[in-house]
Amino acid sequence: MSNNDTSLTSLLKEKNELKKQIKRAKQKVTAQHKQIDKQKQRAEKGQTNTLAFEQKELPKHLSSLIKLKSQLDELKISIEVTKSDLNNLSLRQSEITEQFLTPFERIMRELNIVAWAFECQFMEASTNLAITPLLHSKGRYLAGIYHIKSNVEIIKLQDYIRHYTERFETSTNTVILINELLQIHEKANNILSYYNENLIDDAKIVNEFHNNTPNDFKEKTAYFDNHTGFIIADNLNPQHIVFGKENWNEYFEFNYITTNQELALFCQKLINFIDKFNLKDKEPQQSKSNTQKTLNIKSIKKEQNNLIPKVSIDEVFNHFEILTKTTNRSDEFYLTNEQLLTFINATFVECKPIEQDFNCNGFVKKNIRSVFYDFYFKNKNKEPNQTKIKRKYFNIMDNAFYGFNENDYTDFSK
Repeated sequence: MSNNDTSLTSLLKEKNELKKQIKRAKQKVTAQHKQIDKQKQRAEKGQTNTLAFEQKELPKHLSSLIKLKSQLDELKISIEVTKSDLNNLSLRQSEITEQFLTPFERIMRELNIVAWAFECQFMEASTNLAITPLLHSKGRYLAGIYHIKSNVEIIKLQDYIRHYTERFETSTNTVILINELLQIHEKANNILSYYNENLIDDAKIVNEFHNNTPNDFKEKTAYFDNHTGFIIADNLNPQHIVFGKENWNEYFEFNYITTNQELALFCQKLINFIDKFNLKDKEPQQSKSNTQKTLNIKSIKKEQNNLIPKVSIDEVFNHFEILTKTTNRSDEFYLTNEQLLTFINATFVECKPIEQDFNCNGFVKKNIRSVFYDFYFKNKNKEPNQTKIKRKYFNIMDNAFYGFNENDYTDFSK
């Protein structure tokens, strides 16, 4: 995440806190006015009163309120300037993205945006500012339309169909081509399965939304406004996820109005297109050692976690999947899907870690450590043996990936 992006997040949090302080300050002013009125009544009746004192206190509360409002106005200016800087940077970077990303990389990133759009509806608000995308509040069902704002054109389905059709007809070596299509098919299918399990009309979150819908028109309108939102994507990477109708005023060249159903349909159309190639008959054979096995998300989630039995493999996958969805400063994903599955299988299922390089050329150690430390903090109390528990969870990272040492153990929580 860029420094500007982190700064914007901090400014938005500061804005929310100032709003809360202003609300409390207004309540104090209102209460003080009531107290003055009460003491005036006592004075008029000749009763003992504190009218003089209360009248002196009112200017203090008013001054505090005015000061807070002034701070909020200044903060709003800073937010708009930062948003403008981010947008200008994004526009410059979009030219690089358009020029250097292959259609395969574009599709995988776009599917990543779709995955986040679905999954964020069940997630908690972000607490780690180093990990993007940042969820500005707790997730909720996105009913009806919401927005994806991007500096790069997305969902170019017909372009992708044309590209792969032409390659399939003209390519003399189809190994890479078939592998690309199979990866797209698997990712799109996994996302579509998630949608069908969690976001169709009779899903739990959808039923809860409808059951809690108010009858009053104004309340219903506010309720629906609270269940919309938008995703800010920078170079095909989701950066911010905002629920409700919070303003985000800077210019984006592409502003897509979409729904859960439309994004699911995008996945389905990709799957249908790839199915026409009958790739199961053409899938390239890869040599596998006796210790290797074919890994996929569905099969690995059925495995037993032999390293931490009280934590399911599904929980492990959901926690570390973020490493396949976030990038370093060069816009490279930390892990591929294959690397993630290898890590989970070797470390948690077979308990024989395989040390891998990260998928990117350079990374900030703190960003990686924070993911593994969060896993430790979340699950440490599930361990029956608390001896050297921190070391055990540090080794999950250290034994599986190159680039760490004892200094990282010291800084594990930092």
